[in-house]
Amino acid sequence: MRRGFRITRSCLFIVLVIFFSSAAASAQPTISKVFTPNTIGPGSVSTATFTITNGSATPVTNLSFTDTLPLVPGAMTIADPANASTSCDLSSGGSLSAPDGGGTITLSDAQLGGLSSCTVTVDVTAGTPGVHTNPAITLSSSAGTSQSLPIDLTVVTSLPGFSKSFAPSSIPLGGRSTLTFTMDNTLNPSRVGNLDFTDMLPTGMLVADPANASTDCISAGAPNTTITAYPGTNVITLDAIGSTLFPGFEVLPAGGTCTVTVDVTASGVGTLDNISGDLLSDFTSTGKASDTLEATVTPLSIQKSFTDDPTPPGNVVTLEFTIGNFNRSSSATAVAFTDDLTTLVPAMAGLTFDSLLFNDCGGSVSGVGGTTLGLTGGTVPAEGSCTIRTSLSVPAGATPGSYTNTTSAVTATVGGSPVVGNAASDELFVEPIPVLTKEFLEVGTLAPDPVVTPGDDVVLRFTIANPSTTSA
Repeated sequence: MRRGFRITRSCLFIVLVIFFSSAAASAQPTISKVFTPNTIGPGSVSTATFTITNGSATPVTNLSFTDTLPLVPGAMTIADPANASTSCDLSSGGSLSAPDGGGTITLSDAQLGGLSSCTVTVDVTAGTPGVHTNPAITLSSSAGTSQSLPIDLTVVTSLPGFSKSFAPSSIPLGGRSTLTFTMDNTLNPSRVGNLDFTDMLPTGMLVADPANASTDCISAGAPNTTITAYPGTNVITLDAIGSTLFPGFEVLPAGGTCTVTVDVTASGVGTLDNISGDLLSDFTSTGKASDTLEATVTPLSIQKSFTDDPTPPGNVVTLEFTIGNFNRSSSATAVAFTDDLTTLVPAMAGLTFDSLLFNDCGGSVSGVGGTTLGLTGGTVPAEGSCTIRTSLSVPAGATPGSYTNTTSAVTATVGGSPVVGNAASDELFVEPIPVLTKEFLEVGTLAPDPVVTPGDDVVLRFTIANPSTTSA
């Protein structure tokens, strides 16, 4: 009896192991979704992450789901750019669809190995305050179907919205665009004491030289705001420090907005999606900001750069033109363009091309000593470039500011056919010169405009102020 009992227990154990092993082998993959962050300011960007887990040792195929973003209390949409990616295997005809600004995210025919997981990430945005509930998602696969739980993205007015934009949104290779970050607190009745963010520029985009970084996210009561944007680097940061304890010490007022602007340039071509890190508003994440810069290149291109500005009035600056021929087999001949400085009049009246410093484009350069420079008959080898460098005298009476100068479109003959390239633009930055002031002060109190009698002592104070934001 005792031996038979032992045999029965062993048989029962084997049956149970077989049962549970079979159940594990046929388990359906699961799907879950989260928003990061799950609370944002109006119009900010959050990342939706879908995680698919296969708890079975058996690989699964035909993994598919469709997520229709909610329309209540207002539309939640895919961000533009969508910044969509997946670690799921799409090598057997699978696909991920997440159109910029759309409302539906679709994964089709993905594969996943046994005892593993993969993710899908897509940036989304919503501008209407309230709770945006994303309904349950159905995941289908070769192993069956499963559902996620509903998930909420909350848009609150107690956090500022965060957005960014490029102007212009399309530039040629080497061109310049102004990147503007906007912190929008118009729906918030409370002031913000601190703002912080970091923006890592994508490959092919760099901070321009000069960066022309500026902001009005500054505490009037205790100014302590720092923008980091070094020319030639790919990092932009804001650290705006203030306080909400007293009116006037905030960096972003209740019901107001503030901005950060930085010039960037295209060092590569294509669609350059720029997604920032999270904006911290009083150390609370309010979401990300994103936008796209298109960097284009033509078979024949021209770039121009004022290489040593900002400059004070009365100084000499260098203007450099670079012409590129992207044809792999044929030289560009009869290369021509003009650059007219009279478009900067009246603020820069008297600006002239002083002298020709360098030219390896060949042909003839005309207009030195005048206001219009021209190249005719130039030559650029296949897959090559050439440079023209000239000096300009900035008028002593020039008004400090930023002045955009644009060439004509560059033209040439390539492979026996006429080719028209782009026009090149750059900004000449004229900075204010230091200002010297003097004043008479009363001895001891340093009160201004003292009343004295002959023989009395007075204090004479000289003050040198540098109004430039770029040069010491």
